[in-house]
Amino acid sequence: MKQQRSIAGRLALILSLSVSALWLISVVIAAVVLRGELNAAFDETMRQSALRLLPLAMHELDEVLEGDADDSEANFIANLTRDDANLDYFILDRSNRVLLFSGARPTDISSGSIPLGFSEWSGSRAYALTDAESGFGIVVSERAGLRDNILIESILRMFLPLAVLIPILAGLVFVIVKAAMAPILGLSAAIARRHGRNLAPMDMGAQPKELQPIVSEVEDLLVRLKSALDAERSFAAESAHELRTPIAGALAQIQVLQSKVDRADTVQHLEQAEEALRHLSHLSENLLQFSRLEAGFASSEKETSLGVVIDIVLREKPFADAADRILIAGSENTSLKAFITADAFAIVLRNLLQNALTYAPSGTPLKLVVEDREIRITNECDTLPTELLTTVTNRYVRGQTEHRGTGLGLSIVAAILRDCEGQLELYSPIPGQQLGFEARVAFTRSQQHIPMKEGTS
Repeated sequence: MKQQRSIAGRLALILSLSVSALWLISVVIAAVVLRGELNAAFDETMRQSALRLLPLAMHELDEVLEGDADDSEANFIANLTRDDANLDYFILDRSNRVLLFSGARPTDISSGSIPLGFSEWSGSRAYALTDAESGFGIVVSERAGLRDNILIESILRMFLPLAVLIPILAGLVFVIVKAAMAPILGLSAAIARRHGRNLAPMDMGAQPKELQPIVSEVEDLLVRLKSALDAERSFAAESAHELRTPIAGALAQIQVLQSKVDRADTVQHLEQAEEALRHLSHLSENLLQFSRLEAGFASSEKETSLGVVIDIVLREKPFADAADRILIAGSENTSLKAFITADAFAIVLRNLLQNALTYAPSGTPLKLVVEDREIRITNECDTLPTELLTTVTNRYVRGQTEHRGTGLGLSIVAAILRDCEGQLELYSPIPGQQLGFEARVAFTRSQQHIPMKEGTS
């Protein structure tokens, strides 16, 4: 089954993604603005550099020309050259011949190749300025990719806080939402603990005003549901109990009448009436068991020794009459104990043995195996269809047999074991054989696992 995500985790994810999206939009807007500001700042720097360096370069050029008038080669400006310099400078004469330069000497400057003002030259930004009186000019060239590198570095630095803050923000939102949802989680846990045998008031105390209507409505619903179920259980229990006495009386009268009637046809009718009354008596007994089960009588807070219960059930008349067919087996020093009341286990064992006697061929043996934490009851019969094996624990579902039954025995057993945290496993054929039926009852609840009562902490 797909695991459901919590509201706190969902909110943390949504808020984190929303903040990330807003941050990204802010970074994009900031990058656009920053690019415009960088271009304006660098252009102004280049223009100011050209205005200041051209007179200085012309002065140095005059000194160089006075020292070597015949030198036609361009002179290198050592004091303006650094390895980490972002700008290079070129002094040109009237014919665009390079007279002075810093950095690498340009080779592609020709007449009219660089227009005045700002332009793109050799893949970089350049600014050209000419002195109107002397005719000398200067070209300030920016290092290729300088502005892009600075812009990228600035954007990365804006992204760095996002990478650090988003996980922190997600965790902080999760913790805050989890704390804020504590009343909701408490209400959810209290409702989850309510079931057919636990309809006690939740006693949640003071709740936030948003939850108070929900708590009130659930409390009212529990009260109405408990009243309805109590009425239904009381009616079922009282009806089943009240039916037992008249049914027993009617059976006694039928048996007395059978002893005084000699006609075969009348005796046959009386036997059919007796069988119908016995079926009705058995049905009322099962209904009484169901009403008691709904009241939660099966589970016990301490372990019960069940060996004595087995002996008592086997002495009951239906099983005492079939004592020669019931074979008891088990390990030595076996002590069957479980967190189940003796009465509930007697009902489980009685229904399983009765089911085995009903469906086993006449005269065939039954086997009762008793272990420390389980019992197994096997009987001979044809293999049950898989569809029937999966639904036979439902109410009023029966296998193929000539004997009359209520179809409630195995459903009562399954309900009792669910209440006691036990397991009912049905096999057909018997494991390791080709035919037969096996009912295995396993008590899996341990001493360390005792459900907490409502109201404890």
